[in-house]
Amino acid sequence: FQEDNSFGKTPYEVTYWQTETEVAMNAVNVGPLFVKFIKAVKPNNLCFTLYVKESDEKILLYILAQADFASVPLLENKIKDSFSARVEALFDWFIGQYNETK
Repeated sequence: FQEDNSFGKTPYEVTYWQTETEVAMNAVNVGPLFVKFIKAVKPNNLCFTLYVKESDEKILLYILAQADFASVPLLENKIKDSFSARVEALFDWFIGQYNETK
């Protein structure tokens, strides 16, 4: 469940897996995302992926946001900016968690 300024309250289904050197998760919206009264993203049309692989003393971090959203000229940039902000927030969260474990 996530609540943010752009889309309000939205439930997600999270899938998680890991191996000895990898960890990954997908979060898919199971409810619609609204901008004001406009349904911007239908259920199951937004997926955030976080993939981390440890190799020697390096870490590969891959973050992806995929979305099929309504193309509304006045809102399109706001929607894209919001998704970019979510990717940055995931990155910042990961770096914070990683630095705490060092």
